[in-house]
Amino acid sequence: MRKIKLEMDAIKLQILALRGNRVVMYINKGRKKIIKLAGTVVDVYPSVFTVKIEGSKSLDIQSYSFSDILTGDVRLESSVFPVSEIV
Repeated sequence: MRKIKLEMDAIKLQILALRGNRVVMYINKGRKKIIKLAGTVVDVYPSVFTVKIEGSKSLDIQSYSFSDILTGDVRLESSVFPVSEIV
């Protein structure tokens, strides 16, 4: 249980460092459906973070939980952190 807590804290710190930076997100929707979106991390809250999607009118801001990253449902790429460093 403690290891998961530490990993969640590490994810939160990394996302907090990405605030205001452009990220590329890979979202796993299941059954081999992976959506690639580009956007900017807008805000970081205690259990979720929000991303403003570039070039989309209907999906302007989306929110994701830190557990989405921990479970691998959402993967982030950024120039701030190499891909292998984001948990």
